[in-house]
Amino acid sequence: RGTVTTCERDVLGAVTMLVCESLGSDENYLVDIVDLDASKNLLRLWHCGSAATKLAESPKNATQTTHCNRKLGVAGNFPLKAGPVTMFRIDRDVDPSNCTGLRMVVSRGESISAPNRFQGNTATVITNPDAAALVNGIVTGGYPHHLVISWIDVRPGIRQLAKMLGIPLTEW
Repeated sequence: RGTVTTCERDVLGAVTMLVCESLGSDENYLVDIVDLDASKNLLRLWHCGSAATKLAESPKNATQTTHCNRKLGVAGNFPLKAGPVTMFRIDRDVDPSNCTGLRMVVSRGESISAPNRFQGNTATVITNPDAAALVNGIVTGGYPHHLVISWIDVRPGIRQLAKMLGIPLTEW
């Protein structure tokens, strides 16, 4: 349906985006966890500006600017929309007993209306599990720094896919 856009040659990030799309997500976005406010159970998810304008909090007011790091080309510069979100990632698994060579991690949250704290695109997300525990699990679990955020609950399809393909799934 759409066109996935990943940064930094993240092939499994692109695959994750395509899986989300195949499970009913319209536009989704590849993000980094860039800020944790444990006292508010809040994460800020960001990337450099490749989000679809339809994901903007206010598409009519979405702006474009020069890329934040490279100072070349054009990148979006707007906060991402509010609403329930799924955060999902397919990753390589180094466990030799896992014949698929893959693993998945998924969580839910609520993207809230907030200013764009960084140049590019930011979603401010209150997580369903404890935000600090989620970040700790991702870091200590050795997951990549990119997650995919979708504004639809794709967890039922992810669970079914993981079971069908025998891919280990971690849910927070």
